[in-house]
Amino acid sequence: MQPVSPSEPRPPGPWDGEDGRRARRAAWVGTAVAVAAFWLLATGFAPWQLFARGPFTADFYDAQARALSRGHLHVPAEVAGIEGFLVDGKVQLYYGIVPALARLPVAAVTDALDGRLVVVSQLLGLSVGALAAARLYRRARAALAVPAPAHEAVVCGVLAAAVGLATPLAFLSARAIVYHEAELWGAALALLGFERVVVWWSSRAPRDLAVASAVAALAVSTRGSSGTGPALALGLLAVLLAVRRQGRLAALTACAALVPVGLYAVVNLARFGTLFSVPFEQQLLNPFSPQRRAALEANDGSLFGPQFLPTALLQYLRPDTLELRSLLPWVQWGPRARVVGDAVFDTVDRAASLPVTAPLFLALSVPGGWVALRRRVPVAWAACLVAGTAATIPTLSIAFVAHRYLADLVPPVVLATCLGLPVVMAWFAGRGAGVRAALVGVSVVALAGAVYVNASLAVLAQRLYLLPSQERTRDFVALQYGVHDVVPGGRPPDVTAAATLPPVGPDGAVVVVGDCAGLYRSDGETWRALEHEPGRGMRVVVEGEVRGGTTVLASGDGWVVELLNDGTRVVARHRSAEPAVRGSAFASPPGRVVFDVVADPALPMVTVRRGDEVVLEAFLRPAGGPVVAGDGWVPQPGRAALCRDLQERLSAG
Repeated sequence: MQPVSPSEPRPPGPWDGEDGRRARRAAWVGTAVAVAAFWLLATGFAPWQLFARGPFTADFYDAQARALSRGHLHVPAEVAGIEGFLVDGKVQLYYGIVPALARLPVAAVTDALDGRLVVVSQLLGLSVGALAAARLYRRARAALAVPAPAHEAVVCGVLAAAVGLATPLAFLSARAIVYHEAELWGAALALLGFERVVVWWSSRAPRDLAVASAVAALAVSTRGSSGTGPALALGLLAVLLAVRRQGRLAALTACAALVPVGLYAVVNLARFGTLFSVPFEQQLLNPFSPQRRAALEANDGSLFGPQFLPTALLQYLRPDTLELRSLLPWVQWGPRARVVGDAVFDTVDRAASLPVTAPLFLALSVPGGWVALRRRVPVAWAACLVAGTAATIPTLSIAFVAHRYLADLVPPVVLATCLGLPVVMAWFAGRGAGVRAALVGVSVVALAGAVYVNASLAVLAQRLYLLPSQERTRDFVALQYGVHDVVPGGRPPDVTAAATLPPVGPDGAVVVVGDCAGLYRSDGETWRALEHEPGRGMRVVVEGEVRGGTTVLASGDGWVVELLNDGTRVVARHRSAEPAVRGSAFASPPGRVVFDVVADPALPMVTVRRGDEVVLEAFLRPAGGPVVAGDGWVPQPGRAALCRDLQERLSAG
């Protein structure tokens, strides 16, 4: 194929002509559907909470952007926490820098939106990925010279929606955290980068090569694993051009491939003093994580290696990673991955697989890979497919197994699907109406199942596993058992009663401790508190007036919570034999005020709330009971509604 001269027309675009315009409108509609659903999931079905502040890590890119606006890369230690790396006395983050660059206009002038932009960023990233997939499909069909099906626009719209809802990208709506944002943008920019690479290969225009290189740079510097695919594809095409003795074009293509990698290396060098590696032995998490220290020691100070690949491949490709449950949403992750060989992992977390989260995409990727490798399309498609697959190697060879890593596998699967979909539709077009109807039926069932599974796992993670508040988890568990009480009814499953908190039960086990002194749910690793009824030993709700000076609010076995009032501001303080813990200051309230004090020895943790405001959290401090109100503070009655309901149903069952 020769370069296109300026006088020659450019190759047709995916949206050219009336059919193209209809397909584009449908793609936008499908994208809007995916974005709306993602928005609902990400905000816990409260879309007005779009700008709500996220949990730990939600402000990482904001802090990075503010650092860039001041001419450096290091971030405050209190922001990075255990995720930071201490390098030459400064704390660094290791996440790709592009999402931080996008925040520069905001972070340079205000911190009011710190931790509040993750979901907005994810919605934009999902839009980019869905539209890129629709464009790839249109280009693939043209490259294969397959006639457009009768409902081409519908196919584009459904494909765009399915990329956001029927693949693991939907799971990233579970929590507004930095990992999910990085993975979503990495996948989206990889898909856009692949589309730009095949466009350039078709046109050979310098402008298209520059755009492909720029998108590849954005992808690499967003996600150093899945985002490397477009740059690798350019590198493969540079080698091919060199073999074909097209020296000048090969050199330009090689430069286009190296620039993204070079930019990534420059940032990594400034952060860590190395071109590509990350000094995990210097992460601030290490002193607090025995698993991390064991993994680093067993793997020569690294968290990457081929020894992890068999375990990850087996888990992410096996079809039996879900199991049915008796509680809403009636599906759950199955057993955690079985480690192959003697590899020492840092974390083996809950993880499903591509066959259950993207079954239709995985099925269509098989004929897509076949047509690419059989050279039925321009070689750029095969280069992108090989490069996208190679870009998953870092994800598969890291000492972690986690569900969110499935997002890194999405780009090559979607790319292959865009090639396989026209082939399959063309093959079935010549079959009878019954066969075509069966294909449509199977496809609808597969897509609907994937949407349900991805949404269910996102909700479970959001409500039960990924840094949920106690109130959010309690409300969801109450919903689960409320639905079960109606259908099918009977004894509440997985609920037991005990005088004291027993050893940690299996994932989903619920225990009523004492006479509703506490209600706990197990995540398989630890008990998480759902409720404590006031006056039962672990909790007291008190009413009184905040006096001047220092007064005792509540006390327990070996600890006391005091209020320190200087006349204008009040601070709650947890005092014991260990160093005191001070809470956040708040304005001295006039008149009588209510405080809610919980001392949970299972954590152990003492928490003080004033209304919805948490004024003190003393974690890993003495928290034995019974909790007793201080002088002048009057205990108030209360009821642990969920605990009492489950207790009554146990007695009746």
